[in-house]
Amino acid sequence: MLSISGQNNSQVAAARLSDDKCSRVALADFIPCKPAAPYPPPPNPPAPTSACCKIVKSHYDAGDLDCVCAIKGSTELPAFGVDPTLALQIPEKCGLPKLVCP
Repeated sequence: MLSISGQNNSQVAAARLSDDKCSRVALADFIPCKPAAPYPPPPNPPAPTSACCKIVKSHYDAGDLDCVCAIKGSTELPAFGVDPTLALQIPEKCGLPKLVCP
């Protein structure tokens, strides 16, 4: 589940993935990845930047990336200009194993 508080872009900074094991993962960590997952999604979204991939890899190495599955089907992220489906594709686009979410 996604937990969002506040108003405007500061909401992203305050948002956390609210599963207990995921409480240390802040959506603000992934702000550099936003251009790779725009909402509404364009026909050919840009590739994630090296800065984005570095962040994604650091969360992957820490075992936190599974927490990102909490955004699957999110109705909140489009309000921030982020497409959840594209966001879930970023790890694979960064050369990491494909994220498989239930």
